[in-house]
Amino acid sequence: MCKRTCCDRVRQNKNDIKYSGSGTTVDYQQAKHMEFVPQLSNGTENDTVTVPNIPAVVCILCVECSLDV
Repeated sequence: MCKRTCCDRVRQNKNDIKYSGSGTTVDYQQAKHMEFVPQLSNGTENDTVTVPNIPAVVCILCVECSLDV
């Protein structure tokens, strides 16, 4: 299985497949391989990405809301 995102290719393989005794469930280990494809990207592998700390933002908003009461 190969899925395409904006700037990489993802290949997913299911390894170590085991079926339950009754045959109703399947257990497996999923391995993902990601490959950067420069032609699909607007930047490089060395670009800096800034991501907000969502739990910290939520905590700050909760404290600010509780002080307004």
